[in-house]
Amino acid sequence: METKPLALRDINEPTLALDCRKCGRHGELNVKRLRQRYGSDLLIAVLVEIASRDCKFRERGQTDRCGAFCGTLEVMKVSSDLSSGNTYAKAKGGE
Repeated sequence: METKPLALRDINEPTLALDCRKCGRHGELNVKRLRQRYGSDLLIAVLVEIASRDCKFRERGQTDRCGAFCGTLEVMKVSSDLSSGNTYAKAKGGE
């Protein structure tokens, strides 16, 4: 079954976590501000690309690939049964 790409409009969390499997980089972005800046139709995959443009592994000639991904979406997949609130924070041991 094919899933449709997710966009900012599909995110119900107040923040969106972006992480990197390569360098351990982590950041949390305000979803409301992202929607204001880029619009609700911006695909999460495109947002990850924009946010990781300065990654040294994205530079031409690198054999290793950048490991940037949306941590919030990963957590939402695993913990879809959690009740309301910030599922990313809950999965990381917060409230």
